Amino acid sequence: MLDKKEFLKIYTRDALTLLLQEHLGQRMPGNVRLEGLSGSLDAVLAAAVFQLKPQSTLYVLEDREQAIYFQNDVQNLLEGVEVLVFPGSYKSPYEYT
Repeated sequence: MLDKKEFLKIYTRDALTLLLQEHLGQRMPGNVRLEGLSGSLDAVLAAAVFQLKPQSTLYVLEDREQAIYFQNDVQNLLEGVEVLVFPGSYKSPYEYT
């Protein structure tokens, strides 16, 4: 059975991860949109890219629930790395979360 470090090492060698890391390593990388990823693959790719080049990165997800799952997955893969979730900008009346 693979541990987290071995699992993440497989993805740090993946072609998509290397392409993302190369793009994000550019002087002015711009936005990247990933679609069609299933499960926690978004968090795995984020953790693998961070392993290759640790830097602050902003990820925007559909809603708060997805953001919290993403945060949890990345923190579990990258022990000791702080991952923050910013509150949404939309506030509906009488919603106290």
